[in-house]
Amino acid sequence: MFEREDAMIDQKVSMQPVVPPESHMTDASPSGMVPGWIGIVSIVLGMLGLMCWGAQGVSVVFTRLSSNADMIEPTLAHRVFVAGEPVAGTILGILLLVGGIGVLRGLSWSVGVLRLWAWIRLLIVIVSLVATFYWMDETVEMTKVAMAQEMEAAPETVDSDFSLTDDALRGFMTIWVIVISAAACIWPILVLALCRRREI
Repeated sequence: MFEREDAMIDQKVSMQPVVPPESHMTDASPSGMVPGWIGIVSIVLGMLGLMCWGAQGVSVVFTRLSSNADMIEPTLAHRVFVAGEPVAGTILGILLLVGGIGVLRGLSWSVGVLRLWAWIRLLIVIVSLVATFYWMDETVEMTKVAMAQEMEAAPETVDSDFSLTDDALRGFMTIWVIVISAAACIWPILVLALCRRREI
């Protein structure tokens, strides 16, 4: 009798489906990693970054080819920095685009890609901020020369009483750089806050 009951219990146990431990279960959906809108926004920003930095790269080349003798020649380090910005921006745009697509497809490495992008983006913002203030005087002089050339080319559109001092131009550029740098940090910080490392 006991042997029959044991056999019936063994049969019931063998018929139950085997469920793996919770720690080994995986969730391939985007919601198992990070919110799906993170991937969508990353794709949009990545595409915009590719277009904007690509356009800036073309602008840098065109400005270099069309520069004249009146333009102040920047230092070699400054030229390398200006030329390297579009390259770094394009690479970051591709990285962000790939990470966003990976999130929507539920790929496990997408979180690491987005976090890598965020840290590199914050580092570039800091480096750009320091470099901008380091070459501020040089940039102010170059801007003044460019503005003077535009005024000479179209004198009828310029107010005769208009004048812009170095301090005013430097103050405007300082505010602009700080605002742009702060805005550039918003998405990387959100990515680091929402895309935490987890097993998926």
